[in-house]
Amino acid sequence: MSAPPVDPRQLVAASTADPGPSLHRQGRYAGIISRSVAIGTDAVVLAVVSIGSLFVLQAIAAMVEGKPFGDVTIQSELGVTVVVLQSTLYFTVAWAVFGRTAGEALFGLRTIRRNGEPLGWGRSFLRFLVWPFSLSLCGLGFAWMLIDGRRRTWPDLIAGTVVVYDWRRADLATAEVIHPHG
Repeated sequence: MSAPPVDPRQLVAASTADPGPSLHRQGRYAGIISRSVAIGTDAVVLAVVSIGSLFVLQAIAAMVEGKPFGDVTIQSELGVTVVVLQSTLYFTVAWAVFGRTAGEALFGLRTIRRNGEPLGWGRSFLRFLVWPFSLSLCGLGFAWMLIDGRRRTWPDLIAGTVVVYDWRRADLATAEVIHPHG
């Protein structure tokens, strides 16, 4: 469950005190390096989960068919479907429920709406749907952050989101909203 919306003009409490070296960028738009490394981390997480899931499906099929594990193959259509569904669930649920994926959390990033509020289910799903299109044009949709003043990608522009630095622990800051600098 997400916390009730807070006035987006409210600054993060951590930024009023001496934030320490890691919090100096708190609330600022995330850069291409940190976002790229976070996406790479998410790709590794999804690869491990997908390989594990396909391995389990193959083992179940081998048991049901009564064949040795190595003699059973998963149809490519089923494999692609499993990977697409897992990717959709991974990103949509992560952004809608936590405001960040595992990779974004590891690198202190949070995806929020432009007004500082959480994404919600619709925006999270829409943002995910635009990803393949952004990648299909040689990554132009993601390279767009190099020319956008708020470092937004095409998925950010279409879903009305931004990615900001946020190193707060979720359990200590349940009622706070990051207000991206303007």
